[in-house]
Amino acid sequence: MTSTVVPIYVTADALAYIQALLNGGLMRGTAKKKIVNPKLKPLIDAVYQVLAGGTVRVAVIKPGDPGQLKTYRTLHATSLDSINEISGTQPKNTVKI
Repeated sequence: MTSTVVPIYVTADALAYIQALLNGGLMRGTAKKKIVNPKLKPLIDAVYQVLAGGTVRVAVIKPGDPGQLKTYRTLHATSLDSINEISGTQPKNTVKI
């Protein structure tokens, strides 16, 4: 299967959020054999169910590091703010990836 590379624009804040998720372990494996972290697969499947009109229940069994949670939540909020700020435009503070 051959993939086509297409340019997209993201804000620097959105890129920082995506990088934090990837660095945090969202994906596993080597460069040509990436997979979704198996611990996250049930959550991704739950997202698909919600997007398809289903209802899900999620439970946290053991809380994670509060500082890291705050970092992820802040990056998420900042990312959404910057995306909403530039909606419909292609400003200078975006990164073509």
